[in-house]
Amino acid sequence: MSSFLDTIKLPEGIKELDINGLNAICKEVRDYIIITVLLSGGHLASSLGVVELTTALLYVFDAKTDRILFDVGHQCYPYKILTDRKDRFKTLRQHGGISGFPSPKESSYDKLVAGHAGTALAEALGYAIADGLSGEKHHNISILGDGVFANGLTLEALNNINSFGKQIVIINDNEFTIDHSVGGYSGYFKKLRAKKFSGKVEYGVFSDLDVGYIGVVDGHNIEELIQALELAKDEDKSVFVHISTVKGKGYLPAEDNPVKNHSVGADKGFSVSEGESILRLAEKDEKVVVIVAAMGDGNGLAEFKKLFPNRYIDVGIAEDLAVSVACSLARSGYKPIVCIYSTFIQRSFDQIIIEAKDLPIVYVLGRSGIVGGDGETHQGIFAYQTFCPASNVLICYPFGVEEFDSVLNWSINEGRSIAICIPKENYSHNTNDKNYPNWELVKATENPAAVIYAVGAESVKNAIYVSEMLEYSDINVDVVNVRFPNVIDKQLVGKYPKCFVVDESYFEGGFSSKLSGYTKITHSFVVEGVPTHATKEELLFDAGMSKGKIYTAIKKELNGDEDDEA
Repeated sequence: MSSFLDTIKLPEGIKELDINGLNAICKEVRDYIIITVLLSGGHLASSLGVVELTTALLYVFDAKTDRILFDVGHQCYPYKILTDRKDRFKTLRQHGGISGFPSPKESSYDKLVAGHAGTALAEALGYAIADGLSGEKHHNISILGDGVFANGLTLEALNNINSFGKQIVIINDNEFTIDHSVGGYSGYFKKLRAKKFSGKVEYGVFSDLDVGYIGVVDGHNIEELIQALELAKDEDKSVFVHISTVKGKGYLPAEDNPVKNHSVGADKGFSVSEGESILRLAEKDEKVVVIVAAMGDGNGLAEFKKLFPNRYIDVGIAEDLAVSVACSLARSGYKPIVCIYSTFIQRSFDQIIIEAKDLPIVYVLGRSGIVGGDGETHQGIFAYQTFCPASNVLICYPFGVEEFDSVLNWSINEGRSIAICIPKENYSHNTNDKNYPNWELVKATENPAAVIYAVGAESVKNAIYVSEMLEYSDINVDVVNVRFPNVIDKQLVGKYPKCFVVDESYFEGGFSSKLSGYTKITHSFVVEGVPTHATKEELLFDAGMSKGKIYTAIKKELNGDEDDEA
């Protein structure tokens, strides 16, 4: 960090700067983001693309009284630095530090909890309604990536854009969501990119909406951005400000490959094996079709897309649409595999429990369980609760990439919906036990005093470790891999004096609740609150689910010892 940014009172001091000063700020902010994110991990390319936009927004609008809402939120790093978190930015995504997404709990400058796409304009409408009720006047500014126009919630909000007062919508057009943008809106914006900024508000560009249009604005030209935003500010009606930006601007590796550098420090982990298994399956079965919602690369499917482009369906940021499409494909005799992160599949709840519950659809839900780094909006702790109400759906948590591959191949011809929940981290565990959907006794002991029912790869791994450690104290505890937690395996339930549960899922309505109807649970090591941003190990410790805490609690329960945590 150089001294120039340190001399400015943020954010109000930005308004006092000339163009040279604003450009100097942009350079320092961009350098600060690159240095910090390369050390801590985080969303690099998206934030680098909006440095000039964020600076111009804070120059034109009042961040204390106006509402600046970043859709998805992974491009909010410049905003955090330039409002009230410059000195804390070095703690980004760290335990006790600041979040990688907007959070009103963190700062009064953040106006929404973001992390899932499509929410910004919808919440801006709510703020406009509040202004109408109170008689107050504020500017409501939504920053939407071009890819978010594929999202249903955004389209619902657009349908109401003139109903509750003026809205300013920034279209941040960089041709990407996380992968390349797809769909009709993306194509329309591509045609508009040939337009030059005229210095005035135009009408009729969006012929079906009575809104103004300003664009196309160079998203890295501070003077042009300020001129365009001042026009939008003075307009009486709702207005789109269409800006063209380069995702990853200022950091050549991110500019050259914004998909790979969308998020830095994110190990592909289990998703590599996920993609390889699905590819092998598709090579054997031409009826296999993969459906994603703008996250193909994150699910390890780049090679699948290359080899089977006609069987790779990317619907954009529209998870509910992905499931509805899968329903029709299943009814048409195809074998759809829906690949969506656990945190995003929640948006398809209605389709899952109504449309799809009796259809042969395989869901592969990446990043299930506790997830480090991205915070509360990206946790995969509700996958069980999302699918459990659908009566005919199997839920599976395989222990390792080998079991995932085996279950995937079994699932594709099972004739029912099956949700396979995989973690972010890669795990290996070979087993010959393919008696699905029964559970697996992965560690058997002589005359066991108890059993640990473990759900999910890391939970099983940690349970085995705890069992092995307890053997040194002559305490025998079996471990069961509860790979299908919504199916009770009565051969392995009710035969133990005491039982414990380890499950990286939310407690209410989870596996422990179901199991308690069949046997008494001595103690459940589960998630009772939504984890924040930290490493996976720190989050497990905070939840009382680290190996040491599990070991100490079980040992105390079984023989009364109060040893220090291992």
